[in-house]
Amino acid sequence: MGAEVSAVHAEQQHWRDQVLTGLGWTAVAASGAVTAALLVFTRDRPGAMLWAASAVVFLLAATLRGSSVFRVRVWLLILPLCVATGVIGPALEGFLPNMSLGLGAAVVFTTALRGMRWGFVVLVLDAIMMGGVAVLHHTGILGVLPGYEALAAFPLAAVGRFVTNFTIGSAAMVVTISYLLSRVEGLLLDKTHALDQLKEEQRAAQQAREELEGREAAFRKARELEILGRLAGCMAHDFNNALVVIQSNVDLIRSKTDYLPTGLRQIDEAVAQAASTTRQLRGFTHQAPTPSRPVSLGLAVTRAAALLERVLPSNITMAVDVEDHMTVLADEGQLQGVVTNLALNARDAMPKGGKLELRVRMATPTEGQAGGIHGPCALVEVNDDGMGMSEETMARLFEPYFTTKGAAGTGLGLASAKTAVEAGGGKILVTSAPGRGTQIRILWPVQERGADGAETSETTEPPHVGRPGTVLLVEDNERVRIAMARMLAARGFTVLEAPNGTEALTIARRYRAPIDVLCSDCEMPGISVEELIAAFRVLFPAARVVLCSSYAPEDVAPPLGTVDAFAAKPFAPDEFVRLVGDLVARAQAAAHDAGFGSVEPGGSGGSKR
Repeated sequence: MGAEVSAVHAEQQHWRDQVLTGLGWTAVAASGAVTAALLVFTRDRPGAMLWAASAVVFLLAATLRGSSVFRVRVWLLILPLCVATGVIGPALEGFLPNMSLGLGAAVVFTTALRGMRWGFVVLVLDAIMMGGVAVLHHTGILGVLPGYEALAAFPLAAVGRFVTNFTIGSAAMVVTISYLLSRVEGLLLDKTHALDQLKEEQRAAQQAREELEGREAAFRKARELEILGRLAGCMAHDFNNALVVIQSNVDLIRSKTDYLPTGLRQIDEAVAQAASTTRQLRGFTHQAPTPSRPVSLGLAVTRAAALLERVLPSNITMAVDVEDHMTVLADEGQLQGVVTNLALNARDAMPKGGKLELRVRMATPTEGQAGGIHGPCALVEVNDDGMGMSEETMARLFEPYFTTKGAAGTGLGLASAKTAVEAGGGKILVTSAPGRGTQIRILWPVQERGADGAETSETTEPPHVGRPGTVLLVEDNERVRIAMARMLAARGFTVLEAPNGTEALTIARRYRAPIDVLCSDCEMPGISVEELIAAFRVLFPAARVVLCSSYAPEDVAPPLGTVDAFAAKPFAPDEFVRLVGDLVARAQAAAHDAGFGSVEPGGSGGSKR
């Protein structure tokens, strides 16, 4: 409360300073006008001198600044006004009726600037001065200037009535002004109190918001950790499924040599599914999406179905009806993950068994327009005859973390499926009812077939180059390094292997032929990848650099702007070979344009450690 009162007093003092300055300049102007009038019209030199002197004092009252001289300024304004109109003027010219104007102004100014007490003090002094000067004139003690004798002889009874009326009227003004000022002060105090209360409520609200945000953040963190734990279990489940497929096919290949092509295809699909699982995990952590490519929709769904056959229980029958002539723009691993997610949800909806249908066909124009897609689009249907869903469940079906499976679910499968479908320009629609199963339809825009159509099973050869390309492969994981080296050597590249950046630079300095491509992991012991790339570019200015990592591109170091390409692990061998071949061709073209010498390497292909 004390702070509020102080604020009100400070505001009042500021207002009084402004009023005093205005009154001071008004008094200066009025005094100057009176002085000029006395000199021009009445030639009253003493009166003119009196008001000129008053104007000088009023000027001081108007121009002085600072709270410490406020009281001095007030009296510099009030006293000259009282003395000039109540003492000196009447003493020289007699009892002037209009003198009440100046004295009344002095009372009003004092009350407004110094309060009711000082207003009454000035009022009493004014009344005494008016009566005293009149008595002195009548007793002959004071004389008047020539021409003012009639004013000096003004009747004492009339003077008494005049002074009484002046006193009563001025007292009423003092009380009224004081009351108004007190009301203003009360309103200011209420306003200040209300503002302070509002600020306090705002601070409390802000603290409550911050506390709520902190609790929400802690809750989200705990929920994320819980989801991460569940997701780890789901990931382990998916990888175990892929391992079962790989192991079973390896055993079949060992026992039946004629099963080799089919087994290898099944293993390749299991690896692709495991890679899709890691990409989905990256999606859950809000990493950058995987680039889309033209994919055969029918082939992708058929591959997903082949994997599902090995993980679905025996009491669930799966029917697959696929048209394989449609190409869509998507990431195949993500697309298979969408189908797998939907199929596994259908499995969970049929605990006692049932029928699962996977269908792929061209959507009719009416079906496409119903989903908001204009132009040709494919239709993927995942149908089951399980328990179905209520309207309340369907309303929240795609909400992140919403699950009807309790602790066994993550609430992320359908949310990620919807995100993946919509990222490809598609639409996912659900129809269900309790006890009547569920029908999920995915509408996906169809791409025109062209040179960059869906992938084929043919082995990709490296692009034509002027000489066999030489690749410096830097990878600290020995098994990964050997596998990548064999992959490149089998396609005709000369591969130099190094487990870290330091050894890689040693090999590069000793190698007596051009190196076209540096292929390096992003995190290795020894010198940093940035240092490796900088030193390598000094040795081979025309060479190209490709980084390989399981991390998302935006999380690797150095920044991707400093390298020529990025390969996300795991990658398909043919795609990686195509990428390296393109970089070799670019490096050799740049070396030729720059006039660098070319020394034929010792062999046409192989791996050197």
